[in-house]
Amino acid sequence: MKKNLTAILLVFVMLLTFAPVHTFAQECVHSWGEWVEITEPTCTDEGLQKRYCEICYIEETKPIPAIGHHTWGEWYEILEATCTDEGLRERYCEICYIKKTESIPATKRHTWGDWKTIHKPTCIRTGTATRTCTMCHGKNTKTLPKSKKHSWKKWVTAKRATALSKGTKKQTCSKCGKTQKKSIPKLKAKVSLNKKSVTIKSGKQYTLKIKSKTYGDKVKKWASSNKKVATVNSHGKVTGKQKGVATITLKMKSGTKATCKIKVTKPKTNSSQQPGGSDSNPGGSGSNPGGSDSNPGGSDTPTPPTSGYVWIPNSGKKYHSSSSCSGMKGPRQVPLQEAINLGYEPCSRCY
Repeated sequence: MKKNLTAILLVFVMLLTFAPVHTFAQECVHSWGEWVEITEPTCTDEGLQKRYCEICYIEETKPIPAIGHHTWGEWYEILEATCTDEGLRERYCEICYIKKTESIPATKRHTWGDWKTIHKPTCIRTGTATRTCTMCHGKNTKTLPKSKKHSWKKWVTAKRATALSKGTKKQTCSKCGKTQKKSIPKLKAKVSLNKKSVTIKSGKQYTLKIKSKTYGDKVKKWASSNKKVATVNSHGKVTGKQKGVATITLKMKSGTKATCKIKVTKPKTNSSQQPGGSDSNPGGSGSNPGGSDSNPGGSDTPTPPTSGYVWIPNSGKKYHSSSSCSGMKGPRQVPLQEAINLGYEPCSRCY
């Protein structure tokens, strides 16, 4: 009996305790606070937020809708596109960090390097040049037009220039065989004689010779400034006429000239000479014991030799038949032609 009573009292107390609370909760007019984000929404997933009643502190939750779109960052190139192949790039959403990739279209534009000549063009043939794309290494070829320049060989003389006429030279293209010509100016004319001055006796002869002349030049004429003293023929042979001085002039067809001074002397005479032709006459008056001017052969004027050896001094311009003539100091013996080439003339005492 007592146990039943105790149970009844306990139920009654519980009813009294909870009844006012339940009635209060049902009758509270909520004063909600601000929503507080619990879970952040993403581009694809909902978030969660909640708020509390500022009176009864009851909690209320509700979802935050997904954003529904990505906030993409900048593209980053992963593989560079070429003129023939696609590239690749990627970017990330700044919210959910999801990655997006896409291809980069081929550029279809080559990045060409410099042209390089493979076959050089000539005047008869076209050439070839190539260039390479620095991206895909593809090649491009073009034809080079024929060259307007010829491959000329060295100039060759076709006609030699002379003192009287122009010459001609030509050159030939080694590729097409074309030739071109140019004229060569006339040579500058010069002429010289083997002697600048000659002494001869009247009645004697001396032939002047051309020592040097310009190629192609020819003798126009020989002339004497005084034909009473000396004459000259068309071959340069001078003949002494009488004592005096004359100038022999050689004129070439080019107009250049050379001269030689001719001194003509009288021949030596010997009044004591006997019909026998001997310079010395032991039995008679007028003999010539010295005999330096004697001529056993009977000629009054000795003739210079045409060959053999003669004596020349260290100083002076005469050659001698004897080393003791004219008191020469340190004479030396040389061939006659060498003495003439050196400009020596015959000694009037010896010859």
